[in-house]
Amino acid sequence: MKIYNKKGFFSGLVSAALGIALLAAGWHTGFERFDLKDAFLVVVLLLIGIVQAARSFSRALSKEDIISDLDERNTLVKFKSRSRAFGITQGVCFVLAVVFILLGAYHDYDGMTGIGLGFAFAISVSFFSELFSYFYYESKN
Repeated sequence: MKIYNKKGFFSGLVSAALGIALLAAGWHTGFERFDLKDAFLVVVLLLIGIVQAARSFSRALSKEDIISDLDERNTLVKFKSRSRAFGITQGVCFVLAVVFILLGAYHDYDGMTGIGLGFAFAISVSFFSELFSYFYYESKN
């Protein structure tokens, strides 16, 4: 058997491995905390993993998956959604940084101030990564 879509195959293996790991964790604890949502998640992960791995063995299905991944519209939608998610994450981190810093100052508690500074550090990393990636891709054109 030949693997025609290695990315899909390994993605399927990872999904199936996560399902098996969740099942093994439930078995290790004696299924005491293993409830319906865990069972549902195990079934979904195993099904997704098996289907993705099986699709990678078929030449026609693998070609269909690769064409779908490389489709310009799908790529544009993926880039737009990632860009929007990045902007939302920056905004949420900014609000949380301000809130925790103000709460830490108001209650005179250094723990909250430290959490706020952690969010502020995350914001600065995201701004610098956005700036450097902008310059990188601007120099490529």
